[in-house]
Amino acid sequence: TIAVPEENEAYRGSATIPFQIISDAEAMYQTAEGGDWQSGSFSQALSSVYEGGTVRVMKDVVLTDTATIAKNMTITSNDPAQPASITSSTSDHGYLLYICADVTMTNIIVDGGSEKGVTASRALIAVGDGTRSGTLTVGSSCKVRSNNNVTENGGGGVCVILGSLTIDGGAISHNHAYYGGGVYISAGSVTMTSGTIENNSAEKYGGG
Repeated sequence: TIAVPEENEAYRGSATIPFQIISDAEAMYQTAEGGDWQSGSFSQALSSVYEGGTVRVMKDVVLTDTATIAKNMTITSNDPAQPASITSSTSDHGYLLYICADVTMTNIIVDGGSEKGVTASRALIAVGDGTRSGTLTVGSSCKVRSNNNVTENGGGGVCVILGSLTIDGGAISHNHAYYGGGVYISAGSVTMTSGTIENNSAEKYGGG
């Protein structure tokens, strides 16, 4: 409510103006092509963005559970000069992202937290879920990094369960797993046009 002092004869009185404070705004998205940009949580953006739209991540996102992406979309940082991160602070975390659509990621960091002592039980990103297939492009300035999968489940950075992975300007680095430190392929394909897969390690084979 905005109040005006009574001595102000011309404007005295009060007015109530409704507004909403969005405390958990992590991302921006559009529900229709050309529509207004809306703000909300990362999970809300993933479910509400229109098919083929873009999710712009505004700040670092800490996931407590796997986020499933079932729509075609691009995920990028709202400010390309300061890429946001998608991470977990919980040790023995599973996949951070399930890709079950055609998804391109640019100017974003997916971080497993190994530099802070956080461990994992899966790769950072799963392409497909065994029933649904997925397509992931690790595009310009996208970094998939720092995941320490301490189990015998395959994959440190990306696990292609069913689908395809393309590295086109991005980087998969500093990940560790029993099999496939950088990338583990169960059923699918990997294409690399540009970018890097480096400084990954594995207990058995496929360090990268």
